[in-house]
Amino acid sequence: MIGSSLALGRRCAPAFAVLAAMAFVVAHVQHAYAIVPVGTTVASGDYDEAVRITNSQGSRGTATLFGKMYEADPLNPAGNPARYLDLCFLTADHVLRPLLPGGIVNDPDNDSYPGSSSSGQDSPQYGGFLDPAVQPQAVLNGYLSSVGFRSVGDPTGFTLSAANGVVAKKVVMGDGLSGVGNLRIDAAFAAIRVDLNNPALTAAQKAVLNALTPEQIAAQPQVPLPYPQNIAPVPFSIEGGYGLSGRPDPAIPAYDYVYHAGVPADEQYGVERYLDNNWTRFVQTQGFYNYIASQWSLQNIPGVGVAGVGLSGDSGAGMFIDGGAAVGPVLIGPLTAGQMDKLAAGNVGLKFGYTEIGAPLTLAAAGTFANACLSFTIPVPEPTTIGLCLSSIAAIVLRRRSRR
Repeated sequence: MIGSSLALGRRCAPAFAVLAAMAFVVAHVQHAYAIVPVGTTVASGDYDEAVRITNSQGSRGTATLFGKMYEADPLNPAGNPARYLDLCFLTADHVLRPLLPGGIVNDPDNDSYPGSSSSGQDSPQYGGFLDPAVQPQAVLNGYLSSVGFRSVGDPTGFTLSAANGVVAKKVVMGDGLSGVGNLRIDAAFAAIRVDLNNPALTAAQKAVLNALTPEQIAAQPQVPLPYPQNIAPVPFSIEGGYGLSGRPDPAIPAYDYVYHAGVPADEQYGVERYLDNNWTRFVQTQGFYNYIASQWSLQNIPGVGVAGVGLSGDSGAGMFIDGGAAVGPVLIGPLTAGQMDKLAAGNVGLKFGYTEIGAPLTLAAAGTFANACLSFTIPVPEPTTIGLCLSSIAAIVLRRRSRR
């Protein structure tokens, strides 16, 4: 993992790229692995930029780091120029947005999307129980509860909250950023400020935080098209997601993969996994969220393997595509919702051909989130010191080699 603890007193601006309209590059190496099936786990420490994220009601998802800045102690800037660490994340709006009365926390219905959008309608549950109100900033900041690193059960994993060093939070939702319909995109910004002097943080945990390298976010300009629109396959990956998983179950032969509630442990939320697949379609969501979504499906590719999908809890996981030789791999948006069937006893079933969607960032969304990260500062002058901002593009390339 590339990282640095030398970025003292300087703000490492989030990298922000704008891709040519619909000009995806499709030449990077494709691996047919998936969060479903269950075995595609990320080794401890191989990709710490993907985190577990929880909102104020206990809703769980995934987020990806795209900004990292150190802040001086305002009372002793010269003596402690890097007391605070600011971390900025991209996630899904519905991971952070609170549910109205009647909504069920972490119900798969909350991120279920129909397999065919030709009717122009979403599953009514996708966003159907969410609060549409645009709240004051102080209320929005309270939507974020905690951020967790590495898999649940990993002895080196940990969770950051007010109890062990989080002293400030900032949240920006997806309202007004999609460019179509009601303008609400299922993408959101979340940031935390960590007091590195907090005695509850261990030296090992600080080392993990200092080694983090932010990804480069990108915007995909929209092209007016009739939607849904089939496209040539566009390879993409998710480097880390913490959602549910599943495996074939001979007792439920109607489904190719089944998530089993409660046990086994490796199917539950909190295990970090990766995914590779191909976008094959763009759709325009029509319900609580209105945005142009990329779509892919669960496939069994002869001679290659399973190109897969995520499940509940993977919402917010970062999608990466190749932005070209001049840009490199970019964080283009979050995974958002998928087709799944609720079964008895809390189980969930998936069949080959079931589809999933993500939210490529618009110019408005990427610019708003980048600016939110840059403006997340302690309002005091910072000392001028020499620091280091590592290349996010180089870091992506090296991490991808290690996690394979």
